[in-house]
Amino acid sequence: MKGLINKRHKRQSVMRTKKPSRKQFMTVAKECNGIISTIAKRLNVFRSTVYDWMDQDESFKSIIDEYRGQLVDTCLRTAELLAKGIPIIDEQTKTLLGWKEKPDGQMIRYLLGVFGRREGFGEERINIAANIDYDKLSDRQLDELSRQMAKQVLIKDTTD
Repeated sequence: MKGLINKRHKRQSVMRTKKPSRKQFMTVAKECNGIISTIAKRLNVFRSTVYDWMDQDESFKSIIDEYRGQLVDTCLRTAELLAKGIPIIDEQTKTLLGWKEKPDGQMIRYLLGVFGRREGFGEERINIAANIDYDKLSDRQLDELSRQMAKQVLIKDTTD
């Protein structure tokens, strides 16, 4: 136990306490894609210290937001590539010969569900038990309602 305490004490005493300049922070954040734990390791501080800097200095927070946004954009470009697939096209006839990577059906459904809601894509869970007077239902109707609730019926989202 004593060895563990000494190791922790040594680590804490080595930790940087001085806040980096905005330029230094921007350089590290860019290299780390805005990932807090990686930034903290690079700057030799605890994650909580980076969060404190972000709370105290709006420019540090905006730097993190910018690089996280860029990371999200990269992920979306990758998702788009997965959804479209990578075709092999005959250069002379411009016809499809096959696929380097086939389109990913799950990624297509995901992207449509997230970005296509206004066009009627996507599904939403509904509460089928809302506003029902259970006392007026027959036993048969109650049984059917119970089965539907157990299945968590999904319907097209037409509310957007």
